Order: sequence, then structure tokens, then C-alpha cells
Amino acid sequence: MIRIESEQIQVDIDELGAQISSIKLKSKDLEFLWQKDPQYWTSSAPVPFPIIGRLNENKTLFDGKEYSMRSNGIIRYEQIPLVSREKNQVEFLFTNTSKTQSNYPYECRVKLNFQVEDNK
Repeated sequence: MIRIESEQIQVDIDELGAQISSIKLKSKDLEFLWQKDPQYWTSSAPVPFPIIGRLNENKTLFDGKEYSMRSNGIIRYEQIPLVSREKNQVEFLFTNTSKTQSNYPYECRVKLNFQVEDNK
């Protein structure tokens, strides 16, 4: 889990999918984000790529070939490398692999930046 913070806000980001898992107002220990209750939904803020939602039968066609893809695409299920980190901001970089190309056949890189600032 990666944490970034300002004087007022604390944000936790899971390297699995680079998903924000907590946004808290520090002065009141007040949580603003869904906390992954497995009875209802096990995610909090997934990064959808290259699709949003679920495909019919979890399948799609690219260039006439069938591929399976889980809900919200491929990033959500991968460990995303952290490439830079400061107290109030981080950057992750997803680059497709042979594993993810079996679900999405195109070369791709997705840069994910998270930053907290007070009073904005």
C-alpha cells in the first residue's frame, strides 16, 4: 500500500491495479471512499482500461480474434509498478505484458498520477 498526504488529506493507493483504497480527512479520521465490503463489492476505485464495466460473456473481438476480458479491463488485476514518489504525489506506469496481451492484444502504456493538495 502506498500513502500520499498533505496537511489535511491522506490517500492510500493499492499497487494491485493502482486503485485508490482510502481517502481520509486527517483531522476527523473521516473516510470518504467505499471500503471494499466483500458482501457487496470488493473494489473501491478501480482504474478501467480499456473498457468500463463488463462485456457480454466476458468476451470481445479485436481484429476478428476473440479475447476474454474481465470487468473493467486489464489494469485492475495487475501489480502496477511505482515509478516516482513524493510525500503528496505518486506515479504508476502500466505496460502491457505477454500475460495482459492474451486479453488485450495491443501495445500500450498507461501512466497513472495521483496528487493531493489542500483547499482544492
